Amino acid sequence: MLSSRPWLIVANKMDLPNANENLETLRERFPKTSIVPISAANGEGIDTLKEALAERMMGDKAVSSPIKGGQAPNL
Repeated sequence: MLSSRPWLIVANKMDLPNANENLETLRERFPKTSIVPISAANGEGIDTLKEALAERMMGDKAVSSPIKGGQAPNL
């Protein structure tokens, strides 16, 4: 069940006006959930997001990687 899985909220558009106020609202609404603020437009926070995702995937035995030998399959 998805609701029993760990949550990670990605707060995008942190480059926009009022983004910090919206982020604080998210933190108040979800105090026990990890929130990663990013701006996809200017690349801020992307490395932190990648690290957070990798950390969760490495610790989750239910995740299987489609990448074998360091190569992603051609899509």
